[in-house]
Amino acid sequence: NYIKVEIKNNFYAQLGADKNRVRKLQNKIIELTKLRIVALDYQSFSFGVAADTMMGRTEIKHKEVQKWREKLTRHFMSDVVGVDYGSRNDVESILEKYDEEERKEIFEPLISSINNNSDFTITITDKNFKPKKTLRRISGQVVGLILPKEVVPDKPKKRIGFYQTIIPVDINKAAIKLRVSDLQTNNLFTRKLEELDGHVDHLVLNEKKVALKNNIGFHVSYDEKNGLFQILIPVINIHFSLKDFNELQHEFNEQFSTLTSYYLNIKGKPDARSEEIINYLKSVLPEEQFA
Repeated sequence: NYIKVEIKNNFYAQLGADKNRVRKLQNKIIELTKLRIVALDYQSFSFGVAADTMMGRTEIKHKEVQKWREKLTRHFMSDVVGVDYGSRNDVESILEKYDEEERKEIFEPLISSINNNSDFTITITDKNFKPKKTLRRISGQVVGLILPKEVVPDKPKKRIGFYQTIIPVDINKAAIKLRVSDLQTNNLFTRKLEELDGHVDHLVLNEKKVALKNNIGFHVSYDEKNGLFQILIPVINIHFSLKDFNELQHEFNEQFSTLTSYYLNIKGKPDARSEEIINYLKSVLPEEQFA
C-alpha cells in the first residue's frame, strides 16, 4: 500500500496523469520489490527480511522511479516505521502528507500490529537480531487522528457449504449459470460435503512451475465464526487460513516456498518435528529443489 500511494503521489504527473500507466507501474514495482529472507535464527525462530530494490531494474523505464525504489526501505522506515507516534510534529506531518484513505491503507496494518492484545511485540533489530527499538503502543487519541473513523454496517455472515455436483455443460458457451437452490434441491446428482478433500500435483517455486514427485493432499473446511477457509495438510499436520478460496493455489505456493527455504537451511541437527517435515518435503519435491 505504501508503494502504491507513493508512486501515485510522486509520479502521477510524470506518467501523463494516466491512471492505467500508474496502476501498471505500481504492480510492476510491487512484483519486483519482493521481501526476501536474508537472515535466519533457527533457535529463536527469527527471520530477517529485506526489500529487493535492485533486481529487475532494467524493466523500469523511468529513471526517477528506479532512483526512488533504490531508497524505498529507507523511505518506508522514515515515513512509517521510524515515526515517533508520541510526537505532535511527527503526527501532524503524517496528516499533512497523506489524506484519510491513504493513511488507512498505509498505517492501519502497522498500528493494528503494534496495538495488538497478544503476547508478541514488534522490535527493530540489527542484522544479528539484537534489539535496537521496540515499537510502543500508540495512544487511542493518536490512532483516532491518523486513522479515519468509519461506520461499518452489520453484514450478514457468510454461510459456506461444499457441494460435489455433476451437471451437463454446453462447452460452446462461455459461462455456466448455476443457482444455489439448484445445488440444494437436485439431490440426485449433488452431494453436500462437511469438508473438501483435494490435492495438488505441482507448485510454483521461485517463479518456476515445479512438478511434484507425489501429490500433496489437503482438507478444506470453513470457519464461519472468523470467516476463514482452513486448509490442513494432514500428513505433517500443518494448517493455514485464507479468506479468498480462489487464492488457494497461490497460498500453497507461498507456504511451501517458505517451508522449503526455512527447513532446508536449518543449521545443526534438526529436532524430531523438523526432521519429519524435511522428510515429507523430500518425498514430494523433486531432487533439484534440494541441490
